[in-house]
Amino acid sequence: MTPGAADGPVAVITGAASGIGAACAGLMRRSGWRTAGIDLNPSDTDLPVQADVSDRATVAGAVDQVTGRFGRIDLLVTAAGYYEEGIDVTDITVAQWDRMLSVILGGTVNCCAAVLPHMLGRGGLPGRAGVGRGHRAGASAQRRRDPDTGLSPHDSTNGRWHV
Repeated sequence: MTPGAADGPVAVITGAASGIGAACAGLMRRSGWRTAGIDLNPSDTDLPVQADVSDRATVAGAVDQVTGRFGRIDLLVTAAGYYEEGIDVTDITVAQWDRMLSVILGGTVNCCAAVLPHMLGRGGLPGRAGVGRGHRAGASAQRRRDPDTGLSPHDSTNGRWHV
């Protein structure tokens, strides 16, 4: 399979303009996947979509663009994050915390809500009638940990789902 192959599987990557999201998008493209990046900033993907993942309607519109262009979605990587550098975990304001959660957790929920119907609608896996084909992976940059607890604000979003 060649990068960006017309018949390659389709990956939707949030946070695709930088960091882990950009690395995932690059790896997927080099491996023959068609990629769609959802980010506030333009991404180096086959279909860059500028959108705020914390807004459910905007995410639904972005996913509609992806399925309109590629006809399917095989993988969702939720790598979008938000963290203000230099803020100690114990000094985060309520507004900063709310924004962080709306991007990291809310963005993950919004993207899954928009993508899963497309994955589930594609038919069943062998031996699993009625279960769709697709995967979801979560990524987190553990930039700063509290020295006492060892926890990061991103710890609550790590995980993988298989559909």
